Amino acid sequence: MNEPNNKDEIDIFEFSRRLWDAFCNFCKNIKNSLVTFLFFLIRKSLWILTFACIGVICGIFMSTVSKPIFSTWFEGKTDDLYNTAIINHINKLSKICSKKSVLANALNIPIEQAEMIHSIKAFYGIDINRDKIVDYISSDYTVDLKDSSKRVIPSYIHIKVTVHDEYMLPLLTKTLQNYLKSNPYIVELFAVSRRQKLDMIAEINQEIAIIDSLQRSQYREEKFHSSSQQLLVMGPYNPINLFHRDKLLLIEKRQLIERQIEVSGDIMTAIHDFSVMEGQLNNTMFLIRKYGLIMAILGIFISLIWQHRKIIWKLINEKT
Repeated sequence: MNEPNNKDEIDIFEFSRRLWDAFCNFCKNIKNSLVTFLFFLIRKSLWILTFACIGVICGIFMSTVSKPIFSTWFEGKTDDLYNTAIINHINKLSKICSKKSVLANALNIPIEQAEMIHSIKAFYGIDINRDKIVDYISSDYTVDLKDSSKRVIPSYIHIKVTVHDEYMLPLLTKTLQNYLKSNPYIVELFAVSRRQKLDMIAEINQEIAIIDSLQRSQYREEKFHSSSQQLLVMGPYNPINLFHRDKLLLIEKRQLIERQIEVSGDIMTAIHDFSVMEGQLNNTMFLIRKYGLIMAILGIFISLIWQHRKIIWKLINEKT
């Protein structure tokens, strides 16, 4: 009788032991790396603390000499206009924010007010589950409009503005509205949209009048047949056609359009105005953390360069 060939069989216990040993070695290497890094930071702590203190001093100094930057945002609708033209027109301002005289001419405001504006950017509202509710705004306003996985809500606009002075906040909405009105294409789009809505209301009123006429005709016919004795002899009874549901649907549609006209009195209708600030972006603690971290990292690199300065100098001499 031939003995079975166990040469190709796998010992599950040996395989498990090797996996466990490999995992233990991996954890040991991670621990050794962390310990080595910790000792490295301790050895370089003097460099790190020195440069971090320099960074803190730089942060405090920058907070006293730099202008405060306040952030605010606007959320609104564009009266059923496709927002691509409006967003592109507003984002032209972001390219000229550093040129205060050009910005003042574009917005038709004094140069003093233009100097208070730090940045302006407009964004699209993205709907990912097609419920017509904004799920997030595009971080990049060059979002691909052909991407079928993301639906851009056509009448939504989000504008983020940073200013150097809070007194500019009440003026921003009116300033941007006037800026949009300086574009003839956008003004014509708004006028066409408003005219089409008024035409639709007139058409709906005509349809309602026709339905009322038909309904009165049906009532008169029903009254005539009910009063005639021949109805019982000549044939079956034909019930009256009721148009109440059709009329109510038309009235509901008309009220929706009238509500849009009443609410959307301008090119942009504010849902959330610029009146609320998100806070100061360049406050003292932010600048201290920023410059402190940068200088601490710089201190590590400089300490490494100083530690290996002889080798680096030798390599430089060999190259030259």
